[in-house]
Amino acid sequence: MILSTEKDKVDTPSWWIPVGVALGTLGLYFLRFGYDFGWSDQDEFIPYLKHLLDPSLYQNDWFVSAQASGFNVRTYFIYGLFLPAKILPVASVFLIGYVISFIAIAWALFRLAWNFSKHAALSAVFVVLVLVFTPQWTLGGNDLVH
Repeated sequence: MILSTEKDKVDTPSWWIPVGVALGTLGLYFLRFGYDFGWSDQDEFIPYLKHLLDPSLYQNDWFVSAQASGFNVRTYFIYGLFLPAKILPVASVFLIGYVISFIAIAWALFRLAWNFSKHAALSAVFVVLVLVFTPQWTLGGNDLVH
């Protein structure tokens, strides 16, 4: 059994450190890559969401009709965006969702690095390296946050 003393314990950083790292990393990410509305999977989500907001839109589009006709992998996500899109522009709703997702991923990466290193600066560097410098090098070739 390993005995530890009070001086060996490292306090978990308060919530503002990972959030600050996430926001700083998001700023660096936007400087490097920018933000593209209607890019990637959004080209599937946006017409479906707009159809839910106004059923006369895309009523003859086979892809939107197939999504709207039943439950599928996109249903929960689109209905999660539906209420905010009733009061905000669709582009703003997607940007807000993107920022929330980015912060959640950065927070998770910070906590992962913290669990291994117990060092806030190393954890912060890890988040920046993973999200800003290597976002497209994930296993399987998928983008982590792009």
